[in-house]
Amino acid sequence: MGAFKFWMTGDIFFEFENENGQSYSQSIFVKDFLNSEESQLVPENAFGFNIELSLIPYVGQILENSNAFNSELKLNDLIVKANSVKIKSFEQLKEIVTNSSEDFISLEVLRENNTYYMEIPLSKNLNQNSNIPILGIVPGKKRSILQSFVTGVNQTFDLSIRTLSFIGKMIPG
Repeated sequence: MGAFKFWMTGDIFFEFENENGQSYSQSIFVKDFLNSEESQLVPENAFGFNIELSLIPYVGQILENSNAFNSELKLNDLIVKANSVKIKSFEQLKEIVTNSSEDFISLEVLRENNTYYMEIPLSKNLNQNSNIPILGIVPGKKRSILQSFVTGVNQTFDLSIRTLSFIGKMIPG
C-alpha cells in the first residue's frame, strides 16, 4: 500500500482546552506538511514529538457483575483521584487498579460540580479466570438521544467546514 503523494502547505489550526474548560486556538503556517511516507502513515507524530491520545476518565458503563455496580459510582462520573493520585486518563486509572496491592480503591469523583469520595472493593477479572483486579467500569460519557443528536450535528458541521476549507486550499487560484 503506497502513501499519498501530496504534501500540504497552509495553516493548521489547533484548539486547546485546559482543565478549567477554558479554550483557545492557535494557527501555525506549515510548508510541505506530511512530506514523507512515514509522516503520512502516522500524521499525529509529524511535529517532531509523539502525541499520545488518551481517554478522559469518565464512567461510561458499569459492569453488572462487578463491585462497582453496587457502589455509589454513577454513569458520567469523572474520576479525579484514585488512591490519592490525580488521574489524568483512563489508562492511568487502569494501571493504578491493576497494580493495587489493596482489595479496594479509594476514589474522588466529580459529579455535576459536586465532589464525592468512595471506597470500592476491587473485583477479579470477570471474563477470565485470573487474579487481576478490576474496577468494573468502561470509559466513555453517556449522552441522551437529544445530546447525541446535537453533538453529532455539531461535529458533522465542523467536519464539513474543515473539509470544504481543505478542498478550497487544494484548488489553486
